[in-house]
Formats: sequence, C-alpha cells, structure tokens
Amino acid sequence: MDYMINGALLLLLVGGIIFVIDILYRRFKGERLAKIGSIFGTAVLALMVFFLTKEFNTGMPDFKVTVDKLSQEFRKNDVAAFAKYKNKLLSVTGRHAGSGIDSGQQWILLDTSGMSTFTVQCFLRRPEAANAAKLQTGEQITLKGVVADQSDNLILNDCSVVK
Repeated sequence: MDYMINGALLLLLVGGIIFVIDILYRRFKGERLAKIGSIFGTAVLALMVFFLTKEFNTGMPDFKVTVDKLSQEFRKNDVAAFAKYKNKLLSVTGRHAGSGIDSGQQWILLDTSGMSTFTVQCFLRRPEAANAAKLQTGEQITLKGVVADQSDNLILNDCSVVK
C-alpha cells in the first residue's frame, strides 16, 4: 500500500505547488516568473498523472517474466534479484498452484513448471475476486502486480488477473 501513501503525498505536493503558483501569479501578474511557474505547475501535474496511473497498476509492466525465470534469478542471487524487482510492476506467468485469504485479502499462488519450491504469492485487488474465482488450479495464468516483499514467497501486491 506504499503507492497509496506516495500518491497522497504527491497530490499534497502538487496542491502546494499550485497554491504557490497562484500566489506568484497574483503578485507578479503578467511577469515572466508567473509564466515560468505556470509551465512548471503544468509539467508537475503531467508527471503526477503519468506516475499515478502506473502506480495504480493500469500501465505497462516494468518486466514481463515467468515464474521459472524468476526462480532462476532468485536462486542465482536473491539479494540482487529482489533489488532489481522491488516496487516494480511485474507481469508474471506461471502455474496456478492455489489460492486463499490472508487477513481478509485474497491471494493466488503461482509456482514453477519444474521441481523448484519457488513461488509467487499475489495479493489481489478487491475487484479481482470474481476473476480469481474462475481460475482452475494447475492452469497457466498471468498476473500483474507490484513486488512488495520476499519471504518464503516473492510477494506481489495490488494484483490483477491478466490471464
């Protein structure tokens, strides 16, 4: 849920910038500084929209990978692999190994096609529950989410079913 906090802070920052621009414009009406402030404010607003849409999991993923590829990378060097993917939007394809609910949040587990014990646990957004209910254990599926943590599993938050 870090993205929600970041989004709220970004909105607060942009609101403050717009407030300052408004004051500058009123103070220096028609002067060059006011025009520069307006251009800067517009640029910040455009960047905010770009990053917020990515944060809310609607944009293109940073990486498209399989669970098998992730397993290889984490087996080779788990610290480097986690640093590479942390807070990135991933599209992950793997075998549906099960699902459940943890602390009121539904999750899906993806595992490798081989003998590896590596798994990816994707915590779903609430609207995705209906899509998740249609999935069959053992089928090949693709999920999209933000890498949040690593314990026994690689944990993705804010996931959606791509299929």
